[in-house]
Amino acid sequence: MNPAIFAALAIVAGMFLGNAIGYGLDDGDLFWQRQLGEVILRAHALPATLGRATFTAPDAHWIPHEWLFATAWAAANRFGAPFAFRAACAGIGLLTVVVAALRSRAADSRARMIMLVVVGVSLVPSFGLRAQILGWPLLALIMLALEAGPRRAWLAVPLTVLWSNLHASAVIVPCIVAVYAVGIALERRALRPALPYAVLAGATALATLATPFGIELPRFALNWSSNPATSLIQEWLPAAPDKILIVGGVLVAALLLVLGEVRGARMSWPRRLLAAGLFAAAMLHIRNLGPFIIVAGPWVADALAPRSVRRYTWRNDAGLALCGLVCAALLVVECARLPMSDGASAPAVAQVAALPGPLRVACEDFSWCSRFAADSNVRVFIDGRTDAYPPAVFSEYRRILAGEPLPVFARWHVDVAIVKGPGPVARALRAGGWRLLRSGDPQVYLRPALGIRQQSELVRFGRIPARQIERTAFDQHAAQAP
Repeated sequence: MNPAIFAALAIVAGMFLGNAIGYGLDDGDLFWQRQLGEVILRAHALPATLGRATFTAPDAHWIPHEWLFATAWAAANRFGAPFAFRAACAGIGLLTVVVAALRSRAADSRARMIMLVVVGVSLVPSFGLRAQILGWPLLALIMLALEAGPRRAWLAVPLTVLWSNLHASAVIVPCIVAVYAVGIALERRALRPALPYAVLAGATALATLATPFGIELPRFALNWSSNPATSLIQEWLPAAPDKILIVGGVLVAALLLVLGEVRGARMSWPRRLLAAGLFAAAMLHIRNLGPFIIVAGPWVADALAPRSVRRYTWRNDAGLALCGLVCAALLVVECARLPMSDGASAPAVAQVAALPGPLRVACEDFSWCSRFAADSNVRVFIDGRTDAYPPAVFSEYRRILAGEPLPVFARWHVDVAIVKGPGPVARALRAGGWRLLRSGDPQVYLRPALGIRQQSELVRFGRIPARQIERTAFDQHAAQAP
């Protein structure tokens, strides 16, 4: 391997591994995903509803499309191998960049080195112990197959099947292949060369159905992507100046592609259409930064090619390999020496969990409530499984965020609220006579009729409907499983 490429890959590996090691538990999704995995390991079946963890929508239909990731995460924790799981996630990120190196084999080594670092830096803000990263190397391999010609492009079908069983974001594949087919037609100025890719787009669309959920998976993905509730989720927000550290790498890559066009390194029509479409998607929702840089990132090496003034030999680049290893080691050591964060909400959640239950809990940040996933004494207003909650629940949640929690909490008989310190929700609760149990940020409030040492009055006054107290058939099956 050329030392320039090795140096870039070493640096990127250090970034991913350091990020994976230092990835704290601020991400509430890790809690409900672990609980989902535990249920699957016990019951050997997938849940179909949100279940008793929530009191607002226990019977809401749920498509746990991240079930394989959740099962692996639960198994890693059950067998005491969370570090191995973290290292595997870092390996997935590195594999994505390795495929980017393969896609740019024809470019100059120094241009490829710069490109790999740009791709790695652009991916790191989106990286974490998250199910969507499992699709990264698959998307890179699909692009490698598409660029290898119409015959090898059919490898995209089994890759799409695999991706669909890992995350619902696989529904993007038919769109990418269809745009690629349009680009081929424009490039060749004929429809016939594009026909194999058009047929492939249909085949990949059918491949997204090869999951336990069938047609429900693409239907869910399309409905959720257009759901107004996504505006409440950070990763679904549009790119903005305050997110420059997140989108900076992608902006650099896009700028290099444009400069390459201006300076003579013109892209083909398939590349232009994909780069433009995915860049627009990334600016619309920052969760799409990853797909853009995975698809278009390797083309940065070609855009930089005209800058090459001479060919570099292994002797010239030998020092780069050593520098790359040193940088990677420093990144890993620096992240490993820092204590892993339990999240700012951990003390508040622990304090609520210590209260006698059963309790109904509402969180201003729904990810905080995901921490109660394994607590049978706590049921939450809304948690991180946001894609399954009906619009009516989000309407109530918006009222809470708008500083009007009292009528919502009264309607749902909420016992405990975990809210941000100085904010409209905290002020409204204080004005309504709610009792401050924990100061700081976040704060914990108890409803006026609920004492710290007394049992919740919900059961005593029969305020929980009988249909919500009874377990669903799946919950019963999961509880009885060995």
